[in-house]
Amino acid sequence: VGSGQQISGKNAFGTCSYLVQSGWLMLRCQSDAGRTRGALGLLGRGMMICDLLPESFSPGSCEVVVKRDVSLIEIPSNALRKMLDEYPALWEPLMVALLDQEQAFFARVVGQLTGSASRRVAQTVLQYALLFGDRLGGEAGADLNLSQDELGMLLRLSRATVGREL
Repeated sequence: VGSGQQISGKNAFGTCSYLVQSGWLMLRCQSDAGRTRGALGLLGRGMMICDLLPESFSPGSCEVVVKRDVSLIEIPSNALRKMLDEYPALWEPLMVALLDQEQAFFARVVGQLTGSASRRVAQTVLQYALLFGDRLGGEAGADLNLSQDELGMLLRLSRATVGREL
């Protein structure tokens, strides 16, 4: 899926879930009028996006937008539920993995919103570079293609503040 495209939670079979194989996506909140209010965070390799999320994550309130070309495994949700019902022992490890993923995600969101602007910018850039950045010739750095506007959305800071802190 190419950069800038929005991931829908539906396909020809109904609702669907996704497993991210490569690339990364941004989870953004929308107002009732459909305008972007802010970004919650980034989703990347190994993360699962599924319709088992709370109602507050419905397509009307949040959108998932591809930030860097992404490779996804699309899984019809009814097929996923059927498989889990046929093999009930798989429910617990899947739910534990999803809850761990959600806990880590929201811990990053809280870290993005607390503390001084300097600490929030530095911590967020470091965390996302480690999670989603591409290595540049070894350990020298990471390529995290995130604009100052996008970083400002994540941190609830203006682009000017982000630029000054960087």
